[in-house]
Amino acid sequence: MMIDLTKEEDANTRIRGLLALYEVLKRGDEGIKLFVLKNGFNYLLSLLKSDDPRIVAKALKALSALTEGFPLSEGEFLSLLDSLVVVVKELKEITPLEVWELVTKLTVDDPSPGIRSRIDWLLSQEDPRLRGMGLRLMLNVFIPEGDARDFEVFLGGILELLRSDDDIVVDFALDTLSEALQRGIPADTVSILPGVLSEIKELIRKSDDFFLKLKAREVARMVEGTLSSHPLPLREDSVNSPGDKTTGVTVTKDNPATGRENGQSEEAPLTIEGIIEKGTPRALLKALVSRPDSVVEVGYLLRFGNVVKRLNALWALSRIVDEMGREELRLIHPLIPDLFDVTFSADPWERNRGGKILAALASRGGRRDITERMLSELEERPLPALEFFGYYFMNGRDEKVLIRFLEFIREALTEPEIQFFALMALDTVTDENTGPDIEGTFLPLLKDLLGSDDEGVRRIASRIIKKLKTT
Repeated sequence: MMIDLTKEEDANTRIRGLLALYEVLKRGDEGIKLFVLKNGFNYLLSLLKSDDPRIVAKALKALSALTEGFPLSEGEFLSLLDSLVVVVKELKEITPLEVWELVTKLTVDDPSPGIRSRIDWLLSQEDPRLRGMGLRLMLNVFIPEGDARDFEVFLGGILELLRSDDDIVVDFALDTLSEALQRGIPADTVSILPGVLSEIKELIRKSDDFFLKLKAREVARMVEGTLSSHPLPLREDSVNSPGDKTTGVTVTKDNPATGRENGQSEEAPLTIEGIIEKGTPRALLKALVSRPDSVVEVGYLLRFGNVVKRLNALWALSRIVDEMGREELRLIHPLIPDLFDVTFSADPWERNRGGKILAALASRGGRRDITERMLSELEERPLPALEFFGYYFMNGRDEKVLIRFLEFIREALTEPEIQFFALMALDTVTDENTGPDIEGTFLPLLKDLLGSDDEGVRRIASRIIKKLKTT
């Protein structure tokens, strides 16, 4: 009956039906949830496409009640996730809070490589709201397994969100970190927490929002409590920079950026490191121009820095490459080997930033060797290569490269493991590069994908078809 009310033509009746459904579902009766999942789940997803933000908001609440304590199947999880991405990207009237309330409840009964890939894709996005979704889902689905590497990626992502200009994003990051700390963290990742704590304290100092500052202070106390119960060891093989105040560890390893000998430490941070830590990318560009040899210090952070320092350096570089001309891009040529290592890392955010920087060097910087390397990597390491070309083609159309790239995409669209990522790359390419050649090659393939079981694949294929038909 309640599901029937949600299908009424009258918007007010539909909203009342959704509210009633929410009230019933939040009681947690498993039998009712199973019934709604079988008979109303797909319809609730369809309501997320409504032009009425009130209906979308109430459908989100009903789905939140449905999924609380109730793991979904892989297909249900991916369909819901793809629908939420559309809500975040396209329906500006809906605040992220309404989506994130649902995301905090969302789990899956059997985590699969497909789910891992979709969460990794979220983590690699520019939009901090999508990255926030990815981090929360990572906490829900994969962090419980206790993998230290996953938690390292998680903390690095939280660090990024804490720097957002959007208070709602920052608030969500604090909530997500708070829950992670309550669950407990792997001992191997404790050394990252001082950097996170430093960022939270900076937030407390700068924020004008009383309630946000209050929450930040509470989370800071939780971080300090975790640190007090996990003292950081003094290690001779530490890979942090000398006098590293972020981790509290004094390094006794040669630092090629300073030329200091083993056993020496310094109190003041490195000049370049200090600029990067303050979050001033333009100051970094100015320093590189005035002192080109300082690029060695950036390379040191990429190669030997802990996750916080590495992410800071990548964030700063990814900000300045858009402003750099060909001659300025030459300044960071020495970083290319390190950037390849980053681009092929397991961390989706690092991979994305590395790909963006390399794409700028290849397209606007004239480094054809980078392009050739990435073309050769498409078969063996398709995900980082696809992300690279997504950025590469934003800078213009290179016919020879485009032909070779599209040859790979044509084959990749038939492979379920990378189909979604190939579509995302094709979607980006067709924003700037369309024409009869692309339409003739891909339109039949894309029409076939409209019958896919994957909601995300169907949605992106449909969007590309619309672009091709309007050219």
